[in-house]
Amino acid sequence: MAPELFDAGQKPSYASDMWSFGVCLFQANFPNVPVFLAPKAANVQVPQDRDVALRDLLERLLARDSATRPSADEALSSSYFRIVVAADEIKESAASLDAFREILRLVKASASR
Repeated sequence: MAPELFDAGQKPSYASDMWSFGVCLFQANFPNVPVFLAPKAANVQVPQDRDVALRDLLERLLARDSATRPSADEALSSSYFRIVVAADEIKESAASLDAFREILRLVKASASR
């Protein structure tokens, strides 16, 4: 639960939804590390052994101050998601290249008959 929801009268908001998304992303990447926000801490401590883009996004999503959390659009435009998309595109290109190589091999084999 987002920290601001512990205050009396606070209702869930888009910012608290982004906190929840941050918790899910944190747990997906650090399944053995609890998400813990110390009472006086500004943010959750994100392990330093992962890439900078992930760490930056998690620190922004898990900020205590709900006004500083990114919107969904801002989070999705972070460099973390651009890196993941680029990696997927590279995999697709490699698969296409492998298929093209196979076609060339078949053409060469049929031409040599």
